[in-house]
Amino acid sequence: MLHAHLAARVLADERIRLLEGRTIVSLIEDSGAVTGALLRDGSGRAEVVSAEAVVLATGGYAALYPRTSSHAGATGTGVVLAARVGALIADLEFVQFHPTVLAGTGVLISEAVRGAGAVLRDAAGRRFMRAASPAAELAPRDVVAREIHRILGAGGAESVWLDATAIERDGGSGAFVRRFPGISAALQAHGYDWSREPVPVSPAAHYTMGGVLSDLDGRSTVPGLFSAGETSSTGVHGANRLASNSLLEGLVFGARAGRAAADYACNGGQWKPRGRGFASLVRSAERVGFASRGVAAARSSSPCDAVPGRNAAAPDGVAKPESTAMPESIATAVAAGLGIERNARGLAAADAVFAAHGCAASQLARMIGAAASIREESRGAHQRADFPRPDPAAAHSRAFRFDFAETPTRVPPARSTAPARAGIRTKNDHSVPEQRRHVPC
Repeated sequence: MLHAHLAARVLADERIRLLEGRTIVSLIEDSGAVTGALLRDGSGRAEVVSAEAVVLATGGYAALYPRTSSHAGATGTGVVLAARVGALIADLEFVQFHPTVLAGTGVLISEAVRGAGAVLRDAAGRRFMRAASPAAELAPRDVVAREIHRILGAGGAESVWLDATAIERDGGSGAFVRRFPGISAALQAHGYDWSREPVPVSPAAHYTMGGVLSDLDGRSTVPGLFSAGETSSTGVHGANRLASNSLLEGLVFGARAGRAAADYACNGGQWKPRGRGFASLVRSAERVGFASRGVAAARSSSPCDAVPGRNAAAPDGVAKPESTAMPESIATAVAAGLGIERNARGLAAADAVFAAHGCAASQLARMIGAAASIREESRGAHQRADFPRPDPAAAHSRAFRFDFAETPTRVPPARSTAPARAGIRTKNDHSVPEQRRHVPC
């Protein structure tokens, strides 16, 4: 409903020109500032759109994972584009897995169902959450998802069982449909009657707390580049996102980013980031360099962004990448190395797979893996089996400048408060049509 309302407002505003069916290939940088983007339409034709300010609002990166509740387009495109022009990226290791997603689908079954009395059972019918947490099924998402992950790993099953039959039994006939009409309809469409039988569920990547480091108004560390929504790392989530915070990140910070971008475009390019937390992260940022055999070809955001078949449900008019097939080796390595519980050996093995590819998906996976490797503790949505306890000294965000043109290395923060820059630039090709769009001030 909210999406439909916003789309209607955009279509009704004559000041907004909507370019549909385009895929963003890269950002354009000139003299240290982002000045536009290179796009490609469904026929493969390239076009340059110059702009006084660019706002990235491409969503998160939960769809990088084979099991996800997110839209297939949530592959972290904006994060990769920003990293390639030297923007600082923060907290990528914090990926929230929703514990109860209908097995084999992206249908999310809300915690409200467990709050109403549904319980989780293993293949033998045992309520395993009572032994895992005093809150049992009502424990935080990361606790429930981690316990399900361990149960599945120990038994080799694909799912556990969400038993909600007591709700119908206690509430009378039709209790399910009255209380959870949307979930009931979705389950029925997949052939399940949860008033009579348990349904198979398993954890799936759901929301990503990390992204482009942004200040209180959506500014990145690169002049001219803003971000909003799940693309950003705003700091509002901490290590374990609460559901309503996504509205804060999207609506509040989205509105702020829009106003700040218009002000930047109209007032001579004044770049004045706000927020003590943002400034502190800029000062403490570290540089991580990667070597990749595919780096020379890794300037497009398109190839290799989705698992085979996962783009089939993309909305009409949305241009699909030239290659929509992510190699199975990457998908397998993401699930195995970057999943609910990580360890040093698994992270290293996954990075070796990612390093063999040069696509956007593999670059993002390497960034997530690097952040997870450096955070040697367990906290919220980031869990390390080899570092199972939180480290009080690490109770803060971390920001990185990722460089894919360098030898693998980690450089501690410099004394300067200015963020290091990668200097990646897409030069305007005069054979490509350029469109200039001035903001009405």
